[in-house]
Amino acid sequence: IKYSAVGFVGHEKIIEELLDQAVLPKEKAEQNKFSENLVRIKCIDGEDTWLNPYNPNAIPFVGRVDELERLNSFAADPEQFKIWAIVAPSGAGKTRLAVHWGRSLEGWNALVLNQGDREEPAKWLEWNPSCPTLIVIDYMFGFDDVLRNLIKRCQNPLAHPVRLLVLDHVIETPIYNDPRWGFSGSGVSQDFNKEPIFDGDPILLDHEDQDLIIPQVLSHCSKLDVLNPKVVEGVDYLKRTTGTWQPLFAALVGSAINLGLEFSIWKRRELIKYCLYDERLPWLKEDNDGLWASCLISVATARRGVDVDSLIFNDYSDHCTPPDDFDPILEIYTKIVPGSNKNELIPFEPDILG
Repeated sequence: IKYSAVGFVGHEKIIEELLDQAVLPKEKAEQNKFSENLVRIKCIDGEDTWLNPYNPNAIPFVGRVDELERLNSFAADPEQFKIWAIVAPSGAGKTRLAVHWGRSLEGWNALVLNQGDREEPAKWLEWNPSCPTLIVIDYMFGFDDVLRNLIKRCQNPLAHPVRLLVLDHVIETPIYNDPRWGFSGSGVSQDFNKEPIFDGDPILLDHEDQDLIIPQVLSHCSKLDVLNPKVVEGVDYLKRTTGTWQPLFAALVGSAINLGLEFSIWKRRELIKYCLYDERLPWLKEDNDGLWASCLISVATARRGVDVDSLIFNDYSDHCTPPDDFDPILEIYTKIVPGSNKNELIPFEPDILG
């Protein structure tokens, strides 16, 4: 801008500051590329992924009316940027609820951050949403720097509203007390830290929320009417078995009923073993390569995703010698966990099975 050529005077300093802040075409292209590489919520299909929360067709979405209304209020808040959380144990339906709601938001871009989005966290300080955007972080592990930079960025002016929804097993309440957000201070500064939080209490998918959902999930997976004695027996079994009053275990019991299996003496561990038996443990058919694939599944699930280059293997004994060629192992992994590739291993879902 040659303001001197046309006699522009009086605001040279302002013009210089604007030019310093302007995004050059190359930089803008890099920012757009970063935004475009973020993974939109995508659903999967197939019988082998019937328990995966990204498969909307295997088990119907039921209930959660109050939770969906609260999430809609979260999106409709007039503020530009808001944070909220869903808290529940594994198998309660956190991911399923977030995916179902995120895909229903008209006019919004819904993203689920993955392992790769944790790299180069400084990029989030320059992230620019191209439309109203929902960002879902499924477990906070490893996202500390991303969270802090994203919050810092979104507390500055944005062209479009942004909602950050975090799913986890435990989050301190009030939410802003959880140190993982990067908030700090007390008194006045602490009051300021409350501003991005939509509600100090997260959405809790607790015991009472499941009373409508569990019988219907069990009925669907057993292919029997909800009043069938077998379904009623299954519901009673889940109520009296510690740690199983969750939709995941209702699906497992319903499947067991459908196959004519005796489940009434099982504990939660036996329920999990049932889901992972025989052909549902494909790595058992692959000798040592398969066992190594199962180890990678456990690691990637615990870490909520793993970059293959970051893995370190050691010889602990003659029975635990890493193979010379990991390609066959990675090939097994990518068949078992949809969406993985030979560079990045994503978690097995639901995570309790991983």
